[in-house]
Amino acid sequence: MDKSILETIHESMQDMHDAGTLDKQTMREFDALCLPKVEEYTPAQIKRIRKDNGVSQAVFAAYLNTGVETVRKWEARGQTRKRPNGAAMKLISMVESYGIEILGEPEKLSFKQTEPAIPRRVAARKSSKTKTTPRVLTS
Repeated sequence: MDKSILETIHESMQDMHDAGTLDKQTMREFDALCLPKVEEYTPAQIKRIRKDNGVSQAVFAAYLNTGVETVRKWEARGQTRKRPNGAAMKLISMVESYGIEILGEPEKLSFKQTEPAIPRRVAARKSSKTKTTPRVLTS
């Protein structure tokens, strides 16, 4: 038997929900109880996960959509140490389990910005203001 007891119970609860004997709210609460806990990583563990995947701090930061300085602080010891937030911790957990490739294909990630980032609303306002009507020259 490959399934854990929790997986078997969850499957039974899902069957009860599908049959209409368990309401949606109860099923949601049960689903929430079955979520795996996200591990808290030490600076050494974060560094090991990054190095095991063969990426620099800058590349790791790009995959996690954060700054290089943030990754440095995650890997630091002492007072400069910063702990990853819940979403970052979950992503690090996924990288540990499945490899860095789980976060996307490296060739599709953008590591350098080619144009300044301008919000679409600002860009739209600027383009509407800069439009000029052609002048007709008369002699």
